[in-house]
Amino acid sequence: MSITFLEPHLTRDVRVKALWSIAVSVFWVLFLWGFWSRGILALGFNATAFLLASLGLLLWTLHRQGTRLKEHLWWIAPIALVMLGFSLYDDPFLKSVSVVLLPVLALLFGAQPLVTDPQARWDGAFVLNMIGRAFAPLAQIGHAARSFNALIARLHGKETLLKRVLVGVALLLVVAFGAVVPLLSSADAEFAGHMRVITEWFQHLFSATFVVRLCFGILMSVASLAVLYAWTAPFAHKQAGERRTDSVIAGIVLGGIL
Repeated sequence: MSITFLEPHLTRDVRVKALWSIAVSVFWVLFLWGFWSRGILALGFNATAFLLASLGLLLWTLHRQGTRLKEHLWWIAPIALVMLGFSLYDDPFLKSVSVVLLPVLALLFGAQPLVTDPQARWDGAFVLNMIGRAFAPLAQIGHAARSFNALIARLHGKETLLKRVLVGVALLLVVAFGAVVPLLSSADAEFAGHMRVITEWFQHLFSATFVVRLCFGILMSVASLAVLYAWTAPFAHKQAGERRTDSVIAGIVLGGIL
């Protein structure tokens, strides 16, 4: 197996991948944090939204690399349905199986359009290649970190609309929850009751675990981009003889999922 990785030039596609990775990581920290302590049933619409966003990033990357996604709907649609299952069903067994199964399916079927030999067969060598590919993101952590470093350097010292929006939102939150909301709450009990839920949510968000969440979000952003780099890199799967992709095996796997 030989895998070809791209250099971390800050192209438009790299910026989109980096920002998308940050977005899904922020969503995780805000809406999926601590689900392991609440139980598997805490994974509902929040898990579906996170997983579909991650799948969207994978498919967008494959599309930008020249993959005709219409030819791969046979595996895209079932995986999307499994992701939707978190919102549709409250069965703890199904959700537990899906949590373990989805990364394997994303690795296995997501690699199919990237095999340099279109007639490659799902044999033992292919499975071994997939196992090696599963650990490939470890070699791409530095690549992903350099991409984020280049993105930060690009934004630093440059008055962009994004920076002004973020500064404005931060100042608004400080003024609102530091002065306006406390003053109005002390004057109007009904208003205080309506704002209590939002205030408690922000207090919980910026509690002692804020630093832990922030560090986790940064690490998850880098890890997500590293996984994307590794799992969307073309690779050569060599085998003897001319064989076609085993559609029987693929059909059994996807049929069993559904």
